Amino acid sequence: MPALISPELGRVLLAHTVAALIALWPLYKVHRRAGMAPWPAFLVLVPIFGVPAAFTRLAFIRWPVLPPAPPKRQRRPKRDRNG
Repeated sequence: MPALISPELGRVLLAHTVAALIALWPLYKVHRRAGMAPWPAFLVLVPIFGVPAAFTRLAFIRWPVLPPAPPKRQRRPKRDRNG
């Protein structure tokens, strides 16, 4: 029975899938933190066109203006009970 895809194409698709899955989580987090819909992060899973499409979208859309995060409270050092 002949192979459906060549071994070289299989390796390329495997490498693309691994790289896309590694890039997916940070892109998803960027979209969520910026207050945008996270579905475009999944564009990286599309071979050849997905990565440029996802990053082009991030580069050219109007980013929402969010209020600054409140400052973090600093913890006071614990006092020594014996001192």
